[in-house]
Order: sequence, then C-alpha cells, then structure tokens
Amino acid sequence: MHAHIPIRFGWTPLAACLLASLWISCDDDSPVNHAPEILGLGASQDTLSIPLLGFFNDLVTLSGSARDDDGDRIRYRWTAPGGVLAEGDSLTTVLWQAPPIAGSYTIELRVDDGSLVARDSLQVVVLTPEGPGRPTANMPPEAEFCVTPASGVIGTRFTLDASSSSDPETPLDSLYVRWDLDDDGIWDTDWSREKGLEFVPERIGLQSVRLQVRDEIHFVHQVGHGIVVGSAGPHEGIEMVTLPTGQFLMGQSGDPDGGTEHLETIARFSLGLTEVSNWQYLQALNWALEQGRVTISGQSVRSHGRVLLLLNRGPTDLPEIGHDPESGQCYLQTVQGIQGEIGPGLADPQGYDPADRPVQFVSWFGAACFCDWLSEIQGLPPFYQGSWTRAVDTAPGYRLPMEKEWEYAAQYPDDRIHPWGNAAPTCELAVYTPVEPCAVWPRNVGSLPAGASELGLLDMAGNLREWCTLWPWAGPPPTDTSHASSRGGAFDSAWRDLKCFHRQTSQLSSTVHGTGFRVCRTLP
Repeated sequence: MHAHIPIRFGWTPLAACLLASLWISCDDDSPVNHAPEILGLGASQDTLSIPLLGFFNDLVTLSGSARDDDGDRIRYRWTAPGGVLAEGDSLTTVLWQAPPIAGSYTIELRVDDGSLVARDSLQVVVLTPEGPGRPTANMPPEAEFCVTPASGVIGTRFTLDASSSSDPETPLDSLYVRWDLDDDGIWDTDWSREKGLEFVPERIGLQSVRLQVRDEIHFVHQVGHGIVVGSAGPHEGIEMVTLPTGQFLMGQSGDPDGGTEHLETIARFSLGLTEVSNWQYLQALNWALEQGRVTISGQSVRSHGRVLLLLNRGPTDLPEIGHDPESGQCYLQTVQGIQGEIGPGLADPQGYDPADRPVQFVSWFGAACFCDWLSEIQGLPPFYQGSWTRAVDTAPGYRLPMEKEWEYAAQYPDDRIHPWGNAAPTCELAVYTPVEPCAVWPRNVGSLPAGASELGLLDMAGNLREWCTLWPWAGPPPTDTSHASSRGGAFDSAWRDLKCFHRQTSQLSSTVHGTGFRVCRTLP
C-alpha cells in the first residue's frame, strides 16, 4: 500500500564562529533592528608619568557616548585590565585609577541593546620618567589561545590552549591565566600557570570564551574566541512516503475555508514523512552558501532576488538558525525570548535542542530553494531554478506539494475530516491551540505518532502550517506580493484549521513563525 524511502546525505561540518551573533531582521515587511552606535570614546589624559617618589594617585576620567536609532535602552560595560570596571544603564562617565606600573593599558567600552553589541577601546600609557638608574617601562603580555575542535556538538570536549600567549619580560611558565567560559563577566577559573583547559559546553549555539593573561607585576591582557556548539544528533535525512494513484473529492462546500467540492485525479507521488527540520534546512543552507547559490544580505538569506529565510532576530521574532559573517557559515541557536504569549522561553524554560524542531521564518521562495538544493545534493535535476513556475509537474527533482496532493495525502484513503480520522482533535493528536495551547512553540517533528495519517504521515495537522503551490502557475511569474496557500494549521491555530480541506493564503515573501513546509516528488 505504501513505502517508506529513507534518503540520506552527508553535510559539511559547521565552522568556527564570531564572538557575538548579530540580531538582524530579514523580512522586508518587518522593522529592522539596528545595532547601537558608539559616538565617542575618550580619556581625560591618555599619557601619564609615574612620579619619582610616592604612590601614583592620578585618576583618569573615561567618557563615552552611544545611541540606538530604535530607541532601545542601552547598557554600558567598561572593562579595564583586571576585569569589569563598571557597568549599567546610561553609564557614560567613569573614573579609573591607573596603576603605578609603566605600560600600555587597554580600556574597552561595550554597549548593547539587549541583543546587538557595539565595542570600542582606547589606550592609556603610563610612563616612567627618563633618567639613570630608573626602571624601564614594563610591556603588557599578549593574550592568545586556540580552541580544538573549532566547532562541535553538545557533549564535545573542547580543549583551550593559551600557550601561544607571550610577554617580553616574563617567561611563559611564569604567566598566569584565567577563563570565562561563557563571557558572562564571571571568571570560571582562578588564576593559574596551567595554560590548557578542557570543558564541555552545556547549551546549543554560538558561545564566547574569554581569556585573561597576567604577568608577574599584575599587568593584564584579555582576548576572546567564538565557538559553535551544534546538536548532538544523530539526525536523519529526508524520509519519504509513497502515495498511490487515485481519485478523491477535494474541498468542502459550505465551509468558507474549504472551497467548492470537486473530483481530482492524483498521479503517483511521494511526500515527506515530516516537516523539514532546522537541522535539515541548516545543512542544505550551508551547502548552498559554499556553492554560491545564496548570499547573506544584511538581514536575510537571499537567492534570485528573493528573501528566503530570516536569521538572528531579536526577542520578538525567534529564528533558530543564525549566521556567522566571519566564517560564512550558518548554525543552530536556541532562542529564549518570548513573543507575546508564545515562544521557547515559555515552552522550554530549562533550554532545548532546536535541531529537530521544524524550520520556521522561511518564505515560499526559501522552501522552493531548499527543494532545489536537496535535488542538486542528490544528483537530481532542480525543479524551480529561480523561475518559480513550471508547465508540468513531472520533473524528478524535489518540489513543494500541490494543494490537491497535500489534501489527498492528508485524508487518504477516505473522506476523513482530520489526518487521523474523524475524531475531534486533542493535544495527543496535534500541536494546536484549543482553549489553552497544547504547546506555545512547535514540538520536534514527528513527535505525535497518535496523530499520524493512514499512511503514517506525521504532523499533517498542527505544529506548523505547510507551504503548498498550484501547478501550473496561473498568470504572470510570481512576485513577492503573489500568494500561495498553506495547509494543516500550526501550534497557535484553532481546531478548525486542522481539517484536511482547510486552506490559508499568504504572500510568497512572508517569513513568519508558524509556517514551514515538507517536500514532495513526482514518481514514475
């Protein structure tokens, strides 16, 4: 009656990432969050001289100003050798006690608006007056370390090696180091002459590790590195379910969302067992980046002049795929923000692994492009190739299902109301929102086997709405404002959206939570 066809493919490993991820909006119709900007940074004196006698008591006044064009509240953090000097809201002026040790001291100002960060720094030089018998100026150490491996997954043991640090006056063995393993301003280790450390990260996403190196007279230098931590997996490839040739009554007359009932004939095809997951989309996206199929333009993944996917948004929009501009790679990230009454911060307050959650914030174009990437990876002719229209639906590559194919698969083999049958929906059958939501964020793909269709298709109702398309496309080539349907309802949908015949329409460029997709193929 049906067959499950496992299809697996290999992926390029994730690369090392930048110290801080960007919060950027990628939907052309959504407001763009701007990073704060440091307007000025200065010191009351940038060169000081140690007196011949007595303790050096001069204070340096540090001043800095910043703005945020979005009107977001800005938090300041001043860091001097030895650690954080001061931090707080609107802290534009602080005092620093320069030490009585000759050398060059780096003062850093960091400002953030809750997600995006700007940094700047200045140097204050402390000199010893020239003269016979006077001590020469001590040079600061140079902090440096490497991370092995450059990226990993939950459970990976990372090795930090600071043996490349140096100091002109102090042997390496006499330098002290300490580590802040999550860049929270709290040092996780005490000062030690051991230059190596192993640690195992406890969360998914882009993380920053900070090192401080101190010489024998307590002059300090610090540096940081970013580490990408992915999902532990294993995560399977796309699995397909075969649908036989047949006829069915499509639509539901009398229902405003069902359309007019009419008979449809369906050719043999296969449909994804589940919605496409974050992990599956991520791996194909990184392949597409390496192959030059897409670009990251400001706030979005783009191809063929279209926005495909949102990346790195802030607390009101929560994509789980981020981008590192230094390595050019994308990575998975956990998001803990809350949008109104929904979001992973409510659904999973203890944290979660985003790998097997269905991909969201993907436009119809982004779903179509994934189908082409998957086809190319598996050596199949790509279906869309940026034209978005086809005269026939017999090409062998992956594509989005036609509405009639999706509805046929959902209600097969009879005229049932829901994919599992005619029983009323419950939270054991679908992730949706009755009076109280079953979940306030999508669950892992395929997590409710009780709600499977007759042929075993999972999440055909609830979790995410799924992009579909009409074939052939009627009218001129589609634009950003053209519309396509989505089927199945989402985690924030009412019960009526879970009916097999229910349909919604959205602009092809729409990149919002609650909408994803599953892939389809025409079979001979």
